[in-house]
Parts: sequence; structure tokens; C-alpha cells
Amino acid sequence: MRETPSPNDPPVSQWTQLSTTVTDWPAQIRNSKSATVYAPAGVYSASGTTQITVPDTVNHLEFYQSKFPTGSPQIVLTIAGVSNTALIIDGCPYESCQIVHTGSRAIVLRDTTLHSYAAQDGAGDVYIEDCDTGSGSITINFYPSQHIWARQLNLEQKQTNKFNCSGCKIWILGYKTEQATPSIVLTNRAQAEVFGFFFYQNVAPSGEGTASIYLTDSSLFATGWIKVDQPGRGQPNWIVETQGAASSSLATHDVNTSQQLNAFYSYGGGTTRDAPLSEKPKPGKKSNDIE
Repeated sequence: MRETPSPNDPPVSQWTQLSTTVTDWPAQIRNSKSATVYAPAGVYSASGTTQITVPDTVNHLEFYQSKFPTGSPQIVLTIAGVSNTALIIDGCPYESCQIVHTGSRAIVLRDTTLHSYAAQDGAGDVYIEDCDTGSGSITINFYPSQHIWARQLNLEQKQTNKFNCSGCKIWILGYKTEQATPSIVLTNRAQAEVFGFFFYQNVAPSGEGTASIYLTDSSLFATGWIKVDQPGRGQPNWIVETQGAASSSLATHDVNTSQQLNAFYSYGGGTTRDAPLSEKPKPGKKSNDIE
């Protein structure tokens, strides 16, 4: 576990203030003489999609208490830089921010409800603090180049995977969704630790044999809770796992009741990769759910 980077802001008098005209923001951010850029609290009139490329010279975007009248206007923040200083994004306008993360620069998301987050292999690390990073309908994909540390992650995409972790390393303290499964999909020697998930089952399973977590040639430690809104809406399995040629599943007690997974641990996908995020290698084992 790493601590989330904090902003190292200059005096407030030196911050770059964004104008009330959203179409001015790309140039103001690109040409900012300050490492900190902010939008004063208030409601901003906007329409369509505004494309913004964030330069390595900007380290902190502060949008706290600024918003658009609806979620229809969108701003796309492209982070393509290579700076060793993380970019901190605070309070991006509610459901109106799309993050496109292509560079090796790390980013920090704080107190934000995004429309979407999209990365590619080669993208940098991600720190998440109290965010919904997928309020739209797009699956989040993490890649082998990435470490993800999240405290209070909320994902509410409908009828799609909440996130796919292909070879990434991800640590989550507090993960919640109310939407249909699959919720967590781990492949390609991914390493994941999830402390305290909350799957609030508001819809029935999409079919027989489904699960909230799918694990393929990867490692996972997880604890958490399923809340079944109505009888029949629970998942038949906690986890469906494939390691090499072997497949197995960890069943829930039934689909009608809420229940707790006290601990699950499986070490798979080979033993030559780095240790899990806790940096404490452990022998492979599983434990069934215990009420």
C-alpha cells in the first residue's frame, strides 16, 4: 500500500483561475503559469464536449463545488504526460468528466463522480479517494503497467463489467456497486486485494452459474458482503475461477439471502511476478464463506 499523494500548491494568489466560459478552459490549462488550476465554486453553462489535454506543468486541478446544470455537457481530460509528479484531480464536475489516461504519469482522483475512466497499457498508476469512477456505461480497464490504490470506490455501470484488471495490481479498501454482475474481472496474472466489498443486489442474476467475481490465472484476496434486495436476486456463486486448465467456483449459500464472505484467497497465474500489493507473499489457499 502507498499513501495517496497530496497537492503541493503554491499560495492561492498564484493559482490559475478558470473563466466562466468552459470553452476557454483548454487554453487556460495548457498555458497556465501555475501548477494549480481551479474553477471557482458555482454552476457553469456548457454544452457538447470540451477536449482538454493536461500538460505536465499542471499538478492540481481543483473543481470542488463547481458543476454543470446537467450531466449532458462533458469535459475530456487527457493525461498523456510522463511527469514523475502525480496529477491530482479534485471534484471534477458531477458525471461530466471523462478521463483518458495514456501517459505514464500517475493520477489521483478525489471526491469525484466520473462519467468514465479509460486507459491503455503503458498508463501510469491511479490513486482513488472516495470516487465513483464509472457512472456511465463503459467498463473500466486496467493494464499490466498500472498499480491502483483505492479507498472507497463506487462503480455503477449498468449491464457491463464494472472493471477488468488485465495484469494490473489493485488494492481496494471499500468497494460498492448496486448493479448487475460481473463486478470484478481479473485476468493475465492480475493481483488484487479487496478489503470490504459491498455488492447490493438490486436485480436478479443474468443467468445460471453467474458470480460477482471472475478470476483467471490471477491472484485475489477478498472479504465482503452481499446484500440481497429481494429473494432470488442473489448470485449463485461468489467467485468463478480458472487457473490454467482447472476451473472451479465458490458457491454462495443461496440466491435468497444476504451473506458475508469472511475471507477468500487464491494465488494463481504463476509465481514469478512481483508480490501482491501488501508486499507480503503468502502460500496459496482458499477459505469458504462463513456466516
